Amino acid sequence: MPSDLKQKVKIAINNFVASRTSNDHGDIAIDVLRVVRDEAALLMERQTIVDAFDSDALKFYDGDESLKIQVERIKKLLHVIDCSRCATMDGNSSIDAVVEIVKDSKMKNVNHSIRLTFKFRREAVPMECNEMQEATASQSDSPITPENNNNHKHKKSPTHVTYDIEYSKDYGEKKRLLTIEVRAENNYPSSKEAIPMDDENSVENDEEYDLIQDEITNNMMEESKIQDSMSVASDEKSNADQYAAYVDPETLEDFLESAGLELNAENSLFFLMTFPFYEHEWDIFGFLLDCVFGADDDSDDFEDMSDDSSADGNDS
Repeated sequence: MPSDLKQKVKIAINNFVASRTSNDHGDIAIDVLRVVRDEAALLMERQTIVDAFDSDALKFYDGDESLKIQVERIKKLLHVIDCSRCATMDGNSSIDAVVEIVKDSKMKNVNHSIRLTFKFRREAVPMECNEMQEATASQSDSPITPENNNNHKHKKSPTHVTYDIEYSKDYGEKKRLLTIEVRAENNYPSSKEAIPMDDENSVENDEEYDLIQDEITNNMMEESKIQDSMSVASDEKSNADQYAAYVDPETLEDFLESAGLELNAENSLFFLMTFPFYEHEWDIFGFLLDCVFGADDDSDDFEDMSDDSSADGNDS
């Protein structure tokens, strides 16, 4: 039996459709219902963002009232412009979303709004015919026993995971804030500890990244493109997932200043990764933190940024 809430929603929608299709407005019923469906979906996505910040699963502003005040401000200003989520039976999935933060008095150099664009991809890497035949033959020739039963259930399926966040001001050029990449030998996380990619295999600039994305989309990768990058010298790490991440410090600072957010480098990443537009099967946020604040030269930019933010906070 339909719940009381469902009945009231149905009545409200029917009444609204009737009012819009009357002689006063003359709308077509199917058009009205389509708008109701689309806007309800976007409002639901907005609510998932609000709920994510309210639950604070990442402990972004836990115990810090100044951070909580900034989050409350952004929650009042944001709405979802577009969002699509798709998953297929062959292990591919995608999430695309555009979130707009409308201008208020705290924003700088913004005429109308700031937009954040989120793009998540999980793609099965195409296997060459000879690789597929070898994998199928090895599994079909061997009898199913308790020892190898798991191999028959889980066929090897290399996976490529990427996540990007871009930002723009007043419908202008999009600038990449961060990108995260994971390469796995299967369609699930390895039981071995993930390891960083070598510098030569990681993707940090837009041109390199777009080339790789085009190759994946068109299924035209060379046979060794991903397979070689996932192999390492040590047998102990040969099946470990590999990851890389990159954050543009200048773009991040520009975003924070434009949005009127007073966050240090670490808090800014916690803020961006609270938006629920990526899958959590792989610890991509942990990979991001490890790459950005790890013991390498690139992390100096973010340490300086954190110091500057702390100094600004103390001055105020």
